Amino acid sequence: MNRLLVIALATLPLAVLSREALASFCHRPTPPRCTMYLMSNSPNWEFEDCRGRIERFRQEVQVFLDCQRDEQATVIRELNEEVRQFNACARDRFC
Repeated sequence: MNRLLVIALATLPLAVLSREALASFCHRPTPPRCTMYLMSNSPNWEFEDCRGRIERFRQEVQVFLDCQRDEQATVIRELNEEVRQFNACARDRFC
């Protein structure tokens, strides 16, 4: 029994997974930064252009977050399978 690896991963926080690991699969969007150049007297088309850029950024952020969530679930499933296989070997003393 001492050889069994017991890990509860149902509540494994996202922070435990390295940013580098998640970043290798998920593309982090870049903010448009158009608000840095807007002024109250900017032409209407500049506001509309910036609004469109911010909306695209919002959509890209959602895709990025969904990707991270999917990658986290995949990594947790893989880890759980490795733990299951390890414990099966530890119980039976052979694999």
